[in-house]
Amino acid sequence: MATTFTQPKSLFSLFMFISLSISVDALCNPIDENALLEIKARLGPNAGFFASWQPNTDCCQTWSNIGCNNRTHRVNYLTVGGQDTGLSGQIPPAVGHLTGLEVLYFNDLPGLTGPIPSTISKLTNLQDLEFSRTNLTGRIPTSLGRLKKLEILDLSENRLSGPIPASLSLLTSLQGLNLAKNQLSGSIPESFSSFKSLAFQAQENQLSGPIPRSLGQAGFSWLNISSNHLTGDASFLFGKDKKALLIELENNAFSFDLSKVEFPSGLKTLDLSHNMIYGSLPRQLASLPLLQFDVSYNQLCGPIPGGKWVTQFGADAFGHNKCLCGDKKVLLQIKNQLGPTAYYFSTWHPDTDCCRTWFNVGCHNRTHQVNYLTIGLTAEISGQIPEVVGELTGLETLYFNDLPGLTGPIPLAISKLTNLQDLELFHNNLSGPIPGFLGRLKKLTILDLSKNQLSGPIPASLGLLTNLQQLGLDHNQLSGPIPESFGSFKNLVLRAQENRLSGPIPRSLGQTGFYWLNISSNHLTGDASVLFGKDKKAILIELKNNALSFDLSEVEFPSGLRTLDLSHNKIYGSLPKQLASLPLTQFDASYNRLCGPIPAGDWVTRFGADAFGHNKCLCGAPLPPCR
Repeated sequence: MATTFTQPKSLFSLFMFISLSISVDALCNPIDENALLEIKARLGPNAGFFASWQPNTDCCQTWSNIGCNNRTHRVNYLTVGGQDTGLSGQIPPAVGHLTGLEVLYFNDLPGLTGPIPSTISKLTNLQDLEFSRTNLTGRIPTSLGRLKKLEILDLSENRLSGPIPASLSLLTSLQGLNLAKNQLSGSIPESFSSFKSLAFQAQENQLSGPIPRSLGQAGFSWLNISSNHLTGDASFLFGKDKKALLIELENNAFSFDLSKVEFPSGLKTLDLSHNMIYGSLPRQLASLPLLQFDVSYNQLCGPIPGGKWVTQFGADAFGHNKCLCGDKKVLLQIKNQLGPTAYYFSTWHPDTDCCRTWFNVGCHNRTHQVNYLTIGLTAEISGQIPEVVGELTGLETLYFNDLPGLTGPIPLAISKLTNLQDLELFHNNLSGPIPGFLGRLKKLTILDLSKNQLSGPIPASLGLLTNLQQLGLDHNQLSGPIPESFGSFKNLVLRAQENRLSGPIPRSLGQTGFYWLNISSNHLTGDASVLFGKDKKAILIELKNNALSFDLSEVEFPSGLRTLDLSHNKIYGSLPKQLASLPLTQFDASYNRLCGPIPAGDWVTRFGADAFGHNKCLCGAPLPPCR
């Protein structure tokens, strides 16, 4: 009897079925494969980008830049691009056969031209469609409005033209719409008001006309419509309860009153520059978490809200406005502290332009930041220099002069004014030491602290002011020596007369290029011959009323010297013959220990006997003859 073995046949059949099922499931859908091979053929069959796209392999497993659905094995991801110059032509209509696509990119393809094909509208499963940085032309198809699942649509940096289709507002799932850097024209569609949370970029196009008021109802998380030809009111794009993180409207022709605008509380980037926006800056700006900000080139007026945010962006963010004066608030505080009723401040009205109508206030022509402030010549003003002056960071010139009621020390806040070139605080009643922090003001060319009641030593840090040309310390109560660091100056007018300075002249001052030197009426001692030299450029040297002691015989004088006063010292030796050839207009060597003949010449009669008297044994005209 024959025995039939049916079970092994059944097991073999089951094995073959399973193997065949696995083999079939692993294969790319033939519709998708044919569409992909058509795309390759149209765009560049020999391009390196398509090297892995071989007909005898599985597109879902081995083809680069392809992804498939794990369940259906339909192609759901396709990205073509990456600056491959071997790719050229138009987007093949066959792409519309890839109906399982959820993500489709054609990016960074300079050789990709022509229009967006109508077959794209068949890809109703698309969530992310990006055709950017190519040379696509023509209009944005209205049929894109059929892709209801789209969350991202990026058509930026192409050569697309014509209007933005209103049908895009039908894309109710859209979160990001980027149309930037094309040649789009016309207006922004009214229908865009339906978007509730959209990052919208349409900068650098040719859009024109007013913003539809309906867009005030839209919820933009990101809005950039800069560099177009848009006009009119854009104030309704703002709102305190809106959630925008970025709003850029620069380089348009918007015109609206900014004064009453309320900004989204989380706003980080705001650029309104290069428009025709008027009004004033709302105070709320100072409380926003701004990282980027610009309102320059508008028609704004009034004070800039105070706070650290101002220094964060600098003057360029506010410049080129009608009468924007960011320092007005600071100036009004100075007025209130020094004398709110003083006639000197009669033009300083809160509702006027501090840059144009306020007495003794000047502003930078480009930034409109206060760069010049002088207060002086009045007895009405009293108190100390207000610390708030340190917030006028654009100051280049600051004077507090001829104010008998101005008292107290030089405030630390002055050290913040690093743009200062001219600081003059003379003829007041300031007291305390000269602060060392003045050495931080590296741009200073003039520092005048004369005629006060300043005391203590001259800080060596002033020697760090390498641009200094004039230093006025005279008529104070300064004590101690002249700093060695003053040897670093190359062209300095130094006035330090009528103080209590003492000690010898530092030899380092022999390296200094003094143009004008007056250290008379102090208690200075020792050798001062290092201050002279034939090649030096000094036109005035006054050393009178000290206890200086050195041999004048060998001294050579600057050839352009016009004023020389050595009187009331302990200088010895004789008068050099060179004196007779100098262009002196003032001269005095009296009350010293000089001897020998006075050099002959017309210069002697110019000054008379008093200029030579009270010496040890000087002789000759205009004194008695030598024996």
